[in-house]
Amino acid sequence: MIERFLEQEKTIKLVLSSDRKSVFLLPKVQDLEVLEVVNKAINLIVEFTDALSGESHVNVSMVMPVIQLLNDDILAHKEEDVTLTREIKTRILDYLNDKYSDERSKSLLNIASFLDPRYKTKFLTASDNISTQMKVREEAISVTSLNSDNTYPTTSDSNIETDTSFTLPPQPAKKLRLGNLFKRRDSLHDTDISLTDAEVIDNELKRYLALPNTDYESNPLEWWKENYSFFPKLSPLVRKYLCIPATSCPSERLFSTSGNIVSCKRTCLNPDKVNQLVFLARNLRMD
Repeated sequence: MIERFLEQEKTIKLVLSSDRKSVFLLPKVQDLEVLEVVNKAINLIVEFTDALSGESHVNVSMVMPVIQLLNDDILAHKEEDVTLTREIKTRILDYLNDKYSDERSKSLLNIASFLDPRYKTKFLTASDNISTQMKVREEAISVTSLNSDNTYPTTSDSNIETDTSFTLPPQPAKKLRLGNLFKRRDSLHDTDISLTDAEVIDNELKRYLALPNTDYESNPLEWWKENYSFFPKLSPLVRKYLCIPATSCPSERLFSTSGNIVSCKRTCLNPDKVNQLVFLARNLRMD
């Protein structure tokens, strides 16, 4: 809004000066100087706010790297900054640092950044790095043990009556190719090596950290999709953490959609219909 006001400064002056009753609203030189300083300071974080308020890409893992970048570079005091600019930068940083100082929130955001192949441990302090890896390891072990407990009986174990008169057609014999021989050899070799879940997870963490970080513009979900077979124990944590929105903007957009649907003329809609209309409004794309 401030940027738009500065762009249309001449037009606004002409409109206000044409009416005697509105002449007192004409901005003074000091007012314009203040607006320019505020606009310059706020424009530094516009791109970050747009990125963190999106819902079509992973952004929860960006929070801690963005805060560190703002502290170290973007909002750091410069020699050419006037007093007002310095004060605005300080207020913004104080607010952000205090907002994400809660240990529970900080832990969640650190785990999300760790599981993002773009960042991993790059923006973590030494102490946060150790504690984050320990939490990821413990949670991966917990999820693995939980999944192993939730086993279901197979068809052979269940008491299902089958029709003995029905016979399956004979399957054609598979050709024993060279690749199958190597696969059989690897499967026999793997069965001899029995590792605990904790050891498997430790190996996955080592392999994950040994890989180079991906480009900042890459999609972490695509990376995990392609490398799922290499990290089957860590992948469930990725689905849990990287789906979290960084801000409440997606929820606010959803409430705005609901408000547009349930208007004064549609107060008799039942809840099921409202849910269906909101779902369609947010998910149906008409090309």
